[in-house]
Amino acid sequence: MTDAIGEEDVSDFVLRFYQLVLKDALLGPLFRASVEDLEEHRAAVEDFWSGILLGTRRYHDDVFRHHAHLAFRKAHFDRWTVALSQAAGEMLPDWAARKVLGRAAAMAERLDIKD
Repeated sequence: MTDAIGEEDVSDFVLRFYQLVLKDALLGPLFRASVEDLEEHRAAVEDFWSGILLGTRRYHDDVFRHHAHLAFRKAHFDRWTVALSQAAGEMLPDWAARKVLGRAAAMAERLDIKD
């Protein structure tokens, strides 16, 4: 794998992440109950990560607004982080995977997730 990434890499990463999330016994039901249109949601998430990894400016929403209503506990976020880490490690070069995990840590801090 080269160090350079593009939109297809971001798309593959997001697709792999949701494959893992949907299979997860804890996250899958929460995700299915809160997302009405999987393709629309995945496209928005691709826009978000494209902005983080490639510097694009397609994502113009508030990621926290979309998650504030969820009953996210630490166990959920821990599993989310494992899935994100696995998907990033499988689909992205090391620098990009580290960037993804750094952003995830910042999100956890801002969401103030409790046990």
